[in-house]
Amino acid sequence: MSVIQVKCRGPGSIPLTGEKELGLNSMKRYLCRAAIAGVAGIFLLQSFVSCGRAGYQYNNLISEEDMTEFSELMASAGMPDRDAEAVLEYVGIYSGGAFSKKALVNGWQQTAKSYQKIYDYTNAINQYTQQEFEDINCRQAAFMLYHSFFQARETESSGERQEARELPEYLKEEAYKYDILFRRIQMEGTVEDTVLHAWQGNGAVFGGGSVHLVSLWGVEDESVFNYHAGIMFEEDEGVLFFEKTDPILPFQLSRFASVDEMKAYLLGREGISEQYAVLVDDSSV
Repeated sequence: MSVIQVKCRGPGSIPLTGEKELGLNSMKRYLCRAAIAGVAGIFLLQSFVSCGRAGYQYNNLISEEDMTEFSELMASAGMPDRDAEAVLEYVGIYSGGAFSKKALVNGWQQTAKSYQKIYDYTNAINQYTQQEFEDINCRQAAFMLYHSFFQARETESSGERQEARELPEYLKEEAYKYDILFRRIQMEGTVEDTVLHAWQGNGAVFGGGSVHLVSLWGVEDESVFNYHAGIMFEEDEGVLFFEKTDPILPFQLSRFASVDEMKAYLLGREGISEQYAVLVDDSSV
């Protein structure tokens, strides 16, 4: 950043006396202070922009053009057509709902800060009760797109398989993967260590490449539970994050300049416990 020099000439440079001298000196002091304030303002503005916290772009995938763009993104990431089509079917169902038609707009939108409460849950649930439709949660949406990139040893279910039963029929045989990824775990050590140790114990292997599973974990009643999940796509100038924002609430594709900005967005969600972990595949961020 270039340095702006502000020079304030002191009294005596112009030989005036009496009220004229006092008035001129006051004007000089005023102009000097104004210039300094201006420089400070420019510095603060530059600092704010450099922090990268001015917001993010998001898209609710409610138009045919939006869904085509998302379909091409999934294809370029190597996601099987069957999985992409299954998720797009749910996206299409949601876009035809009353809340979507009344409250959402197509195309890319811009927020003003790193996390911004966009949706009115009360309005959404009221619209849903008037016109119910088949809906999925964040873990189900993420698993449908990521299951082919993830491998683990088959184990007995410990309770999360009920959510897996609501997935498409062709995924039922992989319900054990769902259970390994998202089951509640008795806490031992930190949240991160608890999750990673459980995954390692079940032979979890994440696919890598340009597509990743993102998971947010918290603590409740001395057990670690999955609070939220989504899919991250790498791009040249940052990352894209796909999620079902909440049951009843919209699907969302968001663009962030970095993984750190995506993390800031995730940690802005309501109800996160004091102890938490954000993982991209099996790496903490």
